[in-house]
Amino acid sequence: MEYVLYWVIMDQKELKEIIERAWDAVKKREEWVIKNINVSEWAISASLYCELRCDNRLKEWDIHAEYNKQGTDEKQKKMSDDKPIRPDIVIHRAGKTDKCDNLLYIEVKKEKVKKEKGDENIYPEDIEKCEDVTDVPGGERSFQYQYALLLAYNKEEGDATIRWFKNGKEIEN
Repeated sequence: MEYVLYWVIMDQKELKEIIERAWDAVKKREEWVIKNINVSEWAISASLYCELRCDNRLKEWDIHAEYNKQGTDEKQKKMSDDKPIRPDIVIHRAGKTDKCDNLLYIEVKKEKVKKEKGDENIYPEDIEKCEDVTDVPGGERSFQYQYALLLAYNKEEGDATIRWFKNGKEIEN
């Protein structure tokens, strides 16, 4: 039996388009819920997950919610400093730890307080996760994602701030 392996290459521009389309669909579908009910971020994350699963550009990838495993030995997904993590959504090839198999790590957060102008570190723990999972593997972390993003949605405005990370650092949108 012959196996053909191929890698789907996706750059940040295409990935950003996919995320923006998915978020726009969530905003449209869940507008009333986002603006009027103090719903858990898990509900919004689940809606985003569903939109991503429907995008044909991601058909070659596994998309999972609350995925807390790394590799094939069922080890818990951890940061380099051994802290356990459970991302809201990942786009990857399940069971693989190489960077080429781990496309995107997503954290979804509800903005709890109105950000002060210039306060970019409203979620320091989630920023740390996004930086860590895109950095070179180390410590207890055997995997590396090509990209990570922190999507913080604002209940009053019904929109979100999306921050992107690559190679252990925040990058321009």
